[in-house]
Amino acid sequence: MDKFLRWLETAQRRHPHYLPLRGLFYHPRKTDRIRSFPSRCNITLLLDGRGEFRDGKLRSIEGPCLFIQRADVPHEYGPVTTWEELSLVYSPEAEQQLEQAGYLRRHYRPIQQIGNLMPLIRQLLQLGASSPSTRYTADRIDRLADLLLLETVAEARPVWASEQEGQVWKLRESIDAHPERTMDFGAWPREHGMSDAVFRRLWSGLSPLPPQRYQQRARHRVACRLLVESDLSISQIASEAGYNDPLYFSRVFHKLAGFSPRQFRNKHQGLHGY
Repeated sequence: MDKFLRWLETAQRRHPHYLPLRGLFYHPRKTDRIRSFPSRCNITLLLDGRGEFRDGKLRSIEGPCLFIQRADVPHEYGPVTTWEELSLVYSPEAEQQLEQAGYLRRHYRPIQQIGNLMPLIRQLLQLGASSPSTRYTADRIDRLADLLLLETVAEARPVWASEQEGQVWKLRESIDAHPERTMDFGAWPREHGMSDAVFRRLWSGLSPLPPQRYQQRARHRVACRLLVESDLSISQIASEAGYNDPLYFSRVFHKLAGFSPRQFRNKHQGLHGY
């Protein structure tokens, strides 16, 4: 199949999906090296070939694998000679939904069973290369891309280069599972036998946000969900999200959401039928 770049930003959706794809790109023989600050979030599946990818450090990668370029974060990647890639392009606004779905938990991960994904990949390629668009094409592409990402997460196994990397991975999993817990990120590296510099380097491979801000974002997601899906008071939600001071919680929430907790609830709760 020949290469194609299909933009879907203006495509009509008859049944809008929660993760609308902004673009779909396929190149069977990519040769150029990319250095840029992307304005969108790109999730690239390296189907075949090998090369390099920088996510805080320059690493050698080999297909099949998946790597992520977040919006407005500098990145660099490219093949040694040529490689085959399929890229899913999302808007910056979609990063929170991608994060909540678990699709951005690691900037790079190998794909263990590419054969299980090939039916989805072939359908995406067929729809992406088809012209002109038919009814429901964009709807199908959105859902196939979501399902493809879900399958890469479902089959992924942690691959750690060292015991220390595994410890940092488990720290992130702990934050995801219990963001409300109080954690001393300054003391954590020493308690686990690593320097601050090593911890920062290993953490940067998992998230562009420092640990404190990553936990803050995780708490924010908890608060958003409870504001929409429950009748708990603002004070109770602050406590559930890990904040002892409701006023401080309200200030942090307003900074992240652009609304006070009460305004956010009034704006979104009715849309979900609660």
